[in-house]
Amino acid sequence: MNIRGQVSILGFLKDESGVVESTLVIIPLVILFLSVIQIASAVMQHNAITNQVQGDVSRAALYGTSTPFSEGTKRSLTGGGEILIGRRSERITPLSPLFIGTPFVSATSIAVDENP
Repeated sequence: MNIRGQVSILGFLKDESGVVESTLVIIPLVILFLSVIQIASAVMQHNAITNQVQGDVSRAALYGTSTPFSEGTKRSLTGGGEILIGRRSERITPLSPLFIGTPFVSATSIAVDENP
């Protein structure tokens, strides 16, 4: 490669035109990406909590055990039996600094215990 080719390549690499435009595009793109990841994470955490609460309530109704879940209540039904209501709320794990405050995800599940 001759000197003229090396100079043109170095000149191309040192050229800074387009830096401002790419920065103006990349910042909102990173914010959008982090927001989508945070929303997906919150949905997955909500589904996991819902499954845990429903499993605990169903297990307590089937086996007649005490309520091992937080904020669990039993209410008597008029025809016999009981209804179990389980609630749980947990703090969402923030993945980005864009998440403001202390957000919580809560889930409520019910099950009917026919053999009190």
